[in-house]
Amino acid sequence: MAKLTDELKQAISEIPVKEKDKLLFRLIAKDRKLTERLNFELLEGGNTRDERSAELKFRIQEELPEKSALYLTPGLLMMELRHWNARINEHVHTTRDKAGEVILAAFLFREAF
Repeated sequence: MAKLTDELKQAISEIPVKEKDKLLFRLIAKDRKLTERLNFELLEGGNTRDERSAELKFRIQEELPEKSALYLTPGLLMMELRHWNARINEHVHTTRDKAGEVILAAFLFREAF
């Protein structure tokens, strides 16, 4: 990430508020993870962490057993576990739910094996 010089920071602070907001919205729209996190914190008020965790757990429970029965090789099962681990990491990044990360990862491995 590029470091902002003091001159650039000063110039940015002198930009009119309306133009700053416009630039900020454009920057935020380019980052999907930041958009999801702001949506969770600002619109949902951070109150849906448990609901999101339960929904992810339900999706793992519904989709993993039917797929793991089809896989005959460990490599394909590992690919599926990586997929669900990525979904868990997205959940943690969005909600900052550290305890949920451990609970969901343990649940994932219990369901897979």
